[in-house]
Amino acid sequence: MKLTEFISDVGKPIAYYPNLKRITGSTVATIFLCQFIYWTGKQRDDEGWIYKTQSEIEQETGLTRTEQETARRILSKKGFLEHKYKGIPRQLYYRINIDAINEAWETVHTIMQDSCKQA
Repeated sequence: MKLTEFISDVGKPIAYYPNLKRITGSTVATIFLCQFIYWTGKQRDDEGWIYKTQSEIEQETGLTRTEQETARRILSKKGFLEHKYKGIPRQLYYRINIDAINEAWETVHTIMQDSCKQA
């Protein structure tokens, strides 16, 4: 099978910004964050909550349940992600804290610029 034929059957790619690892500290958390940044604004909830099952997240990102839980823990600890359960049966909803992400990025970006000026 040719590579181009294989790629067309693999599925949809996701956006991943490696420099965001500077604020998350984790590749897995960055993949998770990038996917939820993508979904932000596309949700039906007026307050920004996004519902995705573990299976949907795994299909979209390739992250296993354990990797998702790790990413969620890291992002929540940093204030970049909120999550809550609601409904019956219980469903897990996510919301990105854009302000916290922007603030962290601004801090890292300033440090990067300062170190470039000193070099």
